[in-house]
Amino acid sequence: MRKERKEVTKLVYLGNASDGGFVFQTRTFENIDKTDVKLTSYEEGVACLAFDYSVSLHRVAEIVAGCFSKQSNFKVDKIKIAYRNISVIITKSEGRKNIICMLMKALKTSKEVKNVAEDTQICEKPAPLKEGPSEVFKFFDSFTTSFEFEKITSYSKELWFRNYQNECLVISSLKDGIIKAEAIAGDHIKEFLKTISRCFSPYNNMYGVKGVEISFNEFSMTVYEWNVNHIYEMYETSCDMTHELWEKEWEEYIHSPEYIRKRAKSLKKECRHKVVLEKIRKFQKNGEFSVKETEIWETCKRVNSEDAYSKAVIRYTIIWTQYMEYLIQKYGMKISEIWDRCSNLADVDGVTGFMYGAAASIISRVWQYGEEFRKYYNSKWNYSGPGTVNPAVLTISA
Repeated sequence: MRKERKEVTKLVYLGNASDGGFVFQTRTFENIDKTDVKLTSYEEGVACLAFDYSVSLHRVAEIVAGCFSKQSNFKVDKIKIAYRNISVIITKSEGRKNIICMLMKALKTSKEVKNVAEDTQICEKPAPLKEGPSEVFKFFDSFTTSFEFEKITSYSKELWFRNYQNECLVISSLKDGIIKAEAIAGDHIKEFLKTISRCFSPYNNMYGVKGVEISFNEFSMTVYEWNVNHIYEMYETSCDMTHELWEKEWEEYIHSPEYIRKRAKSLKKECRHKVVLEKIRKFQKNGEFSVKETEIWETCKRVNSEDAYSKAVIRYTIIWTQYMEYLIQKYGMKISEIWDRCSNLADVDGVTGFMYGAAASIISRVWQYGEEFRKYYNSKWNYSGPGTVNPAVLTISA
């Protein structure tokens, strides 16, 4: 694959054609020409670009090659070129010269050569301005609500559009004039639907989309111009139905044998924790454990006393170590036999992987059997170096 490209293509969104295709104006580095191109379909980094027959073959190759540049805002993985009467699939490994050769070969081997005109006329529904101020406002409001194309994201391969009101329209696919719009994390349903409604406003440059597929929480449907004003009502109805269904399913579940078994198992575990904790409290008079490095232990407690998360680490450290001491002194068991089992028994609050690793690190440094514990603990990850492994921050190399 080419490391660097001389061609860099930038796409400026103009609007939609009558068939629902997205019309862009293309601009390439060191070339003042501006060429219109239509995006007829898109999904997961694969785009179909249609060119008018009047565009030269060399210009088509230049535009397509520039889309694979790192500096392009339309950086895709694969492009299907619809040009005249041919269709050629181009990958990022192809350079401009190769694209030219592929197009020329396709044109020569084609049975018929037709001058295929591509419709790049922007679909608008102009309405005469009335004397009413509302119509005038709508006309001027189109400048702030019309969308501009920003980029294709490298991680999710989605088309991002944004207007001057900072509303984002995120499109994951386009086919036959139907787009699939994705909600952004943190979006409220009303804000999301307000953005979607722009696609059906004749004053917006997104007008011309035939339909919008949306999915919000568990609500999914295709929005059209005739039902766009009723989507929120449908969403609320769906939520009510889903909640009622969930309550019914939950009521059936809590009376099922499966739930009864799980609940009994959970209660047994909780009872076991309470019993063992009571035994530990009686056995360990001072409420902690045998510390060999008092200064380090006091520092750990002081540093981890600012928030609930840090306090949970210290609580887990104490209980884990007390379990081990209890089994060692009461039943003469070895650390190799109990350290891993005790880590599970000590998890009465529900610790994270990072808490688990942090507690192990503290135990290895301050407990009287810390060094022996550290060796057995690290052996679980086949590690024999200094310190202790934290499974939450493991780095795996290929």
